[in-house]
Amino acid sequence: GNTAAAFAPAHELAWFCTKGRFSFHGKRPKSVITVPRICRGQFHPNQKPVLLMEQLLAPISPRNSWVLDPFMGSGSVGVACASLELNYIGVESDAK
Repeated sequence: GNTAAAFAPAHELAWFCTKGRFSFHGKRPKSVITVPRICRGQFHPNQKPVLLMEQLLAPISPRNSWVLDPFMGSGSVGVACASLELNYIGVESDAK
């Protein structure tokens, strides 16, 4: 695309789906979450901030529930799960 003629994206889209009835734990979260950027590509080219993962997981995952991360990358979701007392399964095809 022509990057000189388009807005520069400052966000990423996240899908949230449930099966059956669902309600948030505590306060309803906002649809836009702002966290400081991390050094791009420090461990993985698409590495996400742990703080972002914590803010996404906390309102939807009760303590001791399970989180499956089929695209583990640098493991930011796993680190967030450890701090939130969530069980974690990470899958990654790249051994690094």
